[in-house]
Amino acid sequence: RSKGVTTGSGIRTGSPFSTDIAALLTNRSDIVPTRNYIMMWKIQLIVALTITFSCTTQTNGFPLSLTSYQNSGSVSSRSHTLTRIFKPVKSTLYSSLIRAKKRIVEEEVEENKTNEDVLIQNTSQKINNLKLDVTNSIQVKAISVYVLATIGLAKMGIIGQYTNELILLDLRVTFLVGVASVIFVKTITRLSADGILQSRDSRKIIHTFSAPIFMIFWPLFSDAWGARLFAGMITFFQALRLFLAGTKRGGSEGNELASAISRSGKPEEALGGPFIYTVVLFMTILLFWRDNLSGVIVLSTMAAGDGAADIVGRRLGKNNKWLFNKDKSIAGTLAFFIASALCSIGILWWFSFNGVVTLSSPFLFIAQKFALISALCAMVELAPFGDDNWSVPISAAVLSMILL
Repeated sequence: RSKGVTTGSGIRTGSPFSTDIAALLTNRSDIVPTRNYIMMWKIQLIVALTITFSCTTQTNGFPLSLTSYQNSGSVSSRSHTLTRIFKPVKSTLYSSLIRAKKRIVEEEVEENKTNEDVLIQNTSQKINNLKLDVTNSIQVKAISVYVLATIGLAKMGIIGQYTNELILLDLRVTFLVGVASVIFVKTITRLSADGILQSRDSRKIIHTFSAPIFMIFWPLFSDAWGARLFAGMITFFQALRLFLAGTKRGGSEGNELASAISRSGKPEEALGGPFIYTVVLFMTILLFWRDNLSGVIVLSTMAAGDGAADIVGRRLGKNNKWLFNKDKSIAGTLAFFIASALCSIGILWWFSFNGVVTLSSPFLFIAQKFALISALCAMVELAPFGDDNWSVPISAAVLSMILL
């Protein structure tokens, strides 16, 4: 300590330190702090800040001032501070990038899926178009061969005394019958597809009315023997359509036809009863035509009789089953007899009215025979075995040859 004079404030003067303290405490302008005092305060301030910062900032339990010596690779306190500040920002940016990337990937996957669906749809459409083209090609070729062969045989006189006018007549009637049959079948199949008619009902309606409607047009054909070949074109075409539909090669139209005429809507059923029905119709035209009344009763029992039995039996025959065949009803059997007798007698009158058939016996006598054959065929239809699409017409043909 340096000696000095004590001032009025109690501080001794005469030393640099005392002079500096007096200048600070008294705030007197005549006393100026020395340079040593200022330097000392700077050193004290630096030491105080260093101790305070070292004690409050630690890494692994040690002050950063110590860990800096122990681990030269440690990060500085400022780096840690910046990390704590920017870590949430970095996490947010990273999450946003992940979500954006995920969204881009999902959009690419969805776009690829859409492109695949479009490709599959286009491929399916091309396949369907190809099947339809093949189906149409088969139908066109088959009908073309049949028509050209029939016309050729007619021109050569092999199937009757034909002139060009008669050939044109039979072709026009064939075209008219074909249009009428297509309209009829299309109407019923459309009603079935729209849900207005059940598949079973539509099938039986086509079954019941196809042959009788066809027979109504028979008087329009010429009197030549070959007229039956022209008339057979219609049934040949229908049989071909059923075959293609049953083998799943008929396209959308074939599926619609198979759905309308089959019990369960399966295409395979088109090759059962409906196909047999068409084949029997075709064979009846070729074998009997208008020259033999057996054809009338054969088609009447197979079409009108069997069809009416099913339609009426399902609605009115639940409580009147036959004892020996629970699948058949008395109501259905009566409907078979009435529909078959009325149809055959009606067609007989129509043929006689148009002069296309010459009756060897009185009309009422033949009508009674038709009614008897219808009753016997109704009994045949009750048999629990066989397919009535062929058992009934064969029985009718045999009985008509015996009784007529």
